[in-house]
Amino acid sequence: MSETPVVFSPLRVVLMILITLSNLAVLIAFAVPGQPWSQWLRLFGIVFVMMFVFVILLEITWLHHRGKHVTDAGMVKQYRLAKIIYVLLLVSGIVLGLVALL
Repeated sequence: MSETPVVFSPLRVVLMILITLSNLAVLIAFAVPGQPWSQWLRLFGIVFVMMFVFVILLEITWLHHRGKHVTDAGMVKQYRLAKIIYVLLLVSGIVLGLVALL
């Protein structure tokens, strides 16, 4: 019995949304540095961004190895799209983390 792979599972979509929200929290905190809540939002955002960077690396690795055995052209495109989204989130997370450290 063969199981159809699901690239954009609900858990993976929620993870992508949470990563995006964490990145947005950091950007908002950088945009208004004088506010009293800004420092806490920045701290919260950076902690979650750094945590998600590790999770993104795991997801990219899993998608890469899982996608090697897929032959359906539509599924290959979904795996490629998921990897592109994760790479963009990874780069933005690393950049935001480096900017926060400077």
